[in-house]
Amino acid sequence: GPRVPQLDRAYPYGDCVTGALWALRYDPWQGQVTENRSIQSSGLPVITFGEDEDDEVHVTTLLGGGISDRFAPLPGN
Repeated sequence: GPRVPQLDRAYPYGDCVTGALWALRYDPWQGQVTENRSIQSSGLPVITFGEDEDDEVHVTTLLGGGISDRFAPLPGN
């Protein structure tokens, strides 16, 4: 979404145990991954991802009563 253009056209995924997050980009014309980078996370277990009406990506955990949070740009990015 517009808040974090660095994630535009990226597939976010995470580790449900460690809470680590990554952003993957795949080029279907080349048939290969073009980028797979680690992105900052809270370290909370990842349960699912979602997208809101503004195309912003959210990540959800069951800890803390089911927290859902949007990705946000890092200062200076």
